[in-house]
Amino acid sequence: MKPLEVYLESFTRSSASRFAISLSTDAYQSSTLFLHATTNSLGNIAQHLENIEAFSGRRNGKNRSGAIHTAFSRCSIYPPRDGRPCFRLDTQIRWIVGVSAIDTKGPKSAKAQEELRLLNTYFSSGSAQDTSGWSLQDFYENVHVPPTNREVSTRIQSGAINCKLYPFQKRAVDWLLQREGVSFGEDALTPIQAPESTNAIIPASFRKMQDATGNTCYVSHTRGLCVTDFNSIWDAQRALRGGILAEEMGLGKTVELIALMCLHNRQSTSSPIFDAYSGTSVTPSGATLIITPSSILKQWKTEINTHAPHLKVLHYKGLPSESALKSNDAAASVENLLEYDVVLTTYSVLSREVHYANIVPDRNFRHPKKHEPRRSPLVQISWWRVCLDEAQMVESGVSQAATVARLIPRCNAWAVSGTPLRKDVRDLRGLLIFLRYEPYCSSKTLWGRVDKGDYFMETSPNVEIICFADTLIFNSHI
Repeated sequence: MKPLEVYLESFTRSSASRFAISLSTDAYQSSTLFLHATTNSLGNIAQHLENIEAFSGRRNGKNRSGAIHTAFSRCSIYPPRDGRPCFRLDTQIRWIVGVSAIDTKGPKSAKAQEELRLLNTYFSSGSAQDTSGWSLQDFYENVHVPPTNREVSTRIQSGAINCKLYPFQKRAVDWLLQREGVSFGEDALTPIQAPESTNAIIPASFRKMQDATGNTCYVSHTRGLCVTDFNSIWDAQRALRGGILAEEMGLGKTVELIALMCLHNRQSTSSPIFDAYSGTSVTPSGATLIITPSSILKQWKTEINTHAPHLKVLHYKGLPSESALKSNDAAASVENLLEYDVVLTTYSVLSREVHYANIVPDRNFRHPKKHEPRRSPLVQISWWRVCLDEAQMVESGVSQAATVARLIPRCNAWAVSGTPLRKDVRDLRGLLIFLRYEPYCSSKTLWGRVDKGDYFMETSPNVEIICFADTLIFNSHI
């Protein structure tokens, strides 16, 4: 006889070894079967049965109203057979793979908190719990510092830059090149071939877990998410070209970036390309766009003219007013900006162009438009490199300048600052927004959950876990 699928409606513990349960054959109807049982292992399974009761009333992750849940329970009752004089009840809590408890419900909802506690119960992080938040010291202890004994190519001291780089600057430039995906080979810069081990790096916040059958799954308490293949998760760490250059003031970040501009150029292409982030066609450029405070723009001009006079530099002053002469429009055109190697602009210019940065949606009008809406040339060009100097100025990520900076198409992106954090690690999110470091840049909720307590959780290790292609199962037999 086949087992009967049932739903555990209630669990009552009457003594150390005796309990009662009520079952139904429909997730949305009242109980139809009441059972009493005795077992010496009740202490081991009581918590599991309480969890089963909490997650009953859901069919394959949906309740009566059709709302999606990441966790649901499933039970099967087997009649007496093969000399066994009693019924057997198999209970399971299933977690739908690839569905986030936070995204489906919001982190503050009671149901999401219930499901997040379930993860903490059944998945052990293997680390002691630490509920303290990240400190500034934690950040500075984990930034990358190129080792002093690292050998760098002599080609980094290129004749294209008119100054002698210090050893620490050469190491910094070497790291900048690597973050843009290239390194010096025997003859010239060559793309870095990612080793196979790179593809085996588990994305941030995920932990590798083992199920009862030996299969592997990956769990993120921060995101409330379980997957069986972490390659299905967007990993900004592997995709990002660029990063945060956070050397102290006075160590020559400007010179290092000028050296990078001289060494690593874009292969020429003139055909328009599709920018996936904005969903538009843009014109590729080999130029570096540098966004800087107005107070140090002149310093950038001087440094570039001194150390790399062969680079053509333009100061972009923004779109002219609509009443200005048409000759002024030519200076702010895409065609004009493409003629330069370096384009300098300021945060104030970006703020003024926030209304010209977004795509205007197509609408059906009774009469055709007489004039096309104006758009900033900064968002119509695919820049080879975009650098935010004094990047701490966009720490909130929501200012008008930060909004435009995030939208600018680019191949490589650099946030440059001697003081990337001023108050606490939350200042870092504005830089991650500019770098498009998903998922934390687009979700303030997830960023708020990235603390030590989310990464080091202590949970019960005494649970049998079975992993399926589409669900994870927490299993128990009675």
